Amino acid sequence: MTHLHDPSCRGLLILTTAFLFASEPPVFAGERADKSSASIELTLVDDQAIAYATFQSHNQKVVSNQHGLFITYIRKSNADYTAQQWRLARSTDDSRSFATVLEETRATSAPALETDKRGTLFFARPDFKDGNAYLSRLESLSDKPSVTQLVGGSAGKYCLSLDEPRKQLYYFAHNGTCHVVGGDGKMISQRTKDALQATKRRGVKLGSARPDHWEGREDRRQVGAIAGGQAAGEAHRRAANESYEDLYPVVTELRGKGRSLQAIADDLNDQGHTTRRGKPWNPMQVSRVLKRAA
Repeated sequence: MTHLHDPSCRGLLILTTAFLFASEPPVFAGERADKSSASIELTLVDDQAIAYATFQSHNQKVVSNQHGLFITYIRKSNADYTAQQWRLARSTDDSRSFATVLEETRATSAPALETDKRGTLFFARPDFKDGNAYLSRLESLSDKPSVTQLVGGSAGKYCLSLDEPRKQLYYFAHNGTCHVVGGDGKMISQRTKDALQATKRRGVKLGSARPDHWEGREDRRQVGAIAGGQAAGEAHRRAANESYEDLYPVVTELRGKGRSLQAIADDLNDQGHTTRRGKPWNPMQVSRVLKRAA
């Protein structure tokens, strides 16, 4: 990644940015617009940018904070999208010109952008080569961004959302993945695991293992244990039924023809069948399946 701090660059994007300046309140449905009340100014951000420099309207690629107005876009590309040059650019003069802050060439699309009240920039992008996504966190324009890997997050369509009250970000991709990342750039799940492990190393008992946790509540513990055992047993039976549903008529027919449990197990093994745990059949397994099929 090339990090450029306030360089002098003025050549700017066929992705042309438009800004609306209105001197009157917005016009609502049914009201007549005054054509003289607003003006639009266009800024050419980069005349070398490719035709689909920003792509995807669901991705936020323009944000502003106390440090300026920021945009991300693709500047160069190759046929199979493995070497796309993207840029993070900033304007400090009300979008009249932009300077490149960061530049990188990857198998990616332009990152989605977010910013918090402190002026920290967050930008997330997929990587089409390794199948992951990457969230960058930039607190100062003079520093390099810290990067968090979002495992399995690479997809052609994606978006980033900042939940500032909870101090976390959400990265969604159309391959069905969702990653929750703290404002510090750490995966929430990993941060929780680290905290629990550190607590255990200090010898602290957690949950029901705490001393005196069940004092005066032994009856509740027993009820919970029974209910948990019943739920686990039901889940086990349901999984077994789903796994062996196709074999029920087979083993029942063979048993009806007088075949022994061992002979049925041998037949199933010869046909390439295994138990739901991937092991060879034996007479005990066949007996259990026959009982479930009854």
